[in-house]
Amino acid sequence: MKKIIASALALAISLALAACGLSVNGGESGAAEQSGANAQSGEPAYNGTDVSYIEEEPETFEAGGATEFTFSDSGIEVKEGEYSGYKIEGTSLSIKESGVYVVSGSCENGAIVVKKNVKDVTLVLNGLKLSASATAAITCGKASEVKIFAAEGSVNDLADDEYNNDDVYTNSELYPKKNLTTVVQRAAAAFIFPLLLIHINTFNWLRLCADSGRFALCVILLIAEVLFFGTVIAHTAVSFSRALITLGVLSSPKALRITDRTAYISGAVLFAASSASVLYGQIKMFLL
Repeated sequence: MKKIIASALALAISLALAACGLSVNGGESGAAEQSGANAQSGEPAYNGTDVSYIEEEPETFEAGGATEFTFSDSGIEVKEGEYSGYKIEGTSLSIKESGVYVVSGSCENGAIVVKKNVKDVTLVLNGLKLSASATAAITCGKASEVKIFAAEGSVNDLADDEYNNDDVYTNSELYPKKNLTTVVQRAAAAFIFPLLLIHINTFNWLRLCADSGRFALCVILLIAEVLFFGTVIAHTAVSFSRALITLGVLSSPKALRITDRTAYISGAVLFAASSASVLYGQIKMFLL
């Protein structure tokens, strides 16, 4: 069997989590915190009270039969080995049974999770660049026992979002300066007023178009109605949590994410219901 030997100075990280787990971002499951950890040869990948460093002699392990995973932004490729205790969901890898698992590749939003109470897990980072937006790049569940090695000569980079925990942040830290949410918010605000003018006159214009047989114009007016409802609801959905931040009701990223998801789902349901109701009523009134 081929041996991969991690070099000295903390390339073998023994995580004996008998009492509590370890999460790279320092969440509820562990005490260690590391954002953007760079696990290189001769450089510790983590620090914290739950991590013990092996400094005297490099620890070795058997790599033969290891199951190998390659991360990418589109998913995780697997090279099967002797260990099948894992589950893949998109770019998230969950390890449910003991074994040796080699991880490599690059992914901007992925995660590795060792489930709680799983013992005798060896993770080998072999050129892994992994970032996570909503959790830690690597999370070891409560009472799990995990050893993490950096393969000799490899450069590994682990990063998480600085706002993915339950800490309290200021309004300026939580409120995004520029991202997809603010783009949707501002674009919707820009289109609301002209669509409102059309909405106010839609009833009379539909009646005139129906009387004159201009059915193509009727369809355009109905599309404008749907766009109006969609614009108003989209603007309300993306602005709701921002209003709560301004009022001081929201103070953590976790609460912000939950509020946003609730607002988006509610907005989608309301948009579907209102659009269907309006289209049904106006088509029945003017076109049937």
